[in-house]
Amino acid sequence: MKQSTCNRLGAGLLVLGLALPVHAQMGGGMGGPGAQQMSGMMRDMSSQMTEMSSRMSKGNLSAAEQKQIAERMSEMAGMMDHMSGMAGKGMMMDADMQKQMDQMRKRMDEMMKPSAGGSKK
Repeated sequence: MKQSTCNRLGAGLLVLGLALPVHAQMGGGMGGPGAQQMSGMMRDMSSQMTEMSSRMSKGNLSAAEQKQIAERMSEMAGMMDHMSGMAGKGMMMDADMQKQMDQMRKRMDEMMKPSAGGSKK
């Protein structure tokens, strides 16, 4: 279980490392509120993944906590991958993209709630 969790953590951090350069270059591709919304989401995800990585590195989490963190990191990695595809389109955010961003923000907010094991800023 520990090895699997570490592998998932590594994969999540790898996706984070790949997504951040896309995030940094978004200014040339997307504009307006869509880019700001995406930037905020990536900032929140980065913060959450950093916090989860820190908790895991201490080595004192139960198997259930490790599994929960691995699942969250996997979901966030998927969201980042999806957002990088959206940013790669190089256009203003249309209604469908806005709806997808709203759904991802809602899910991120749920994951960040203290009752879900996350932390609220």
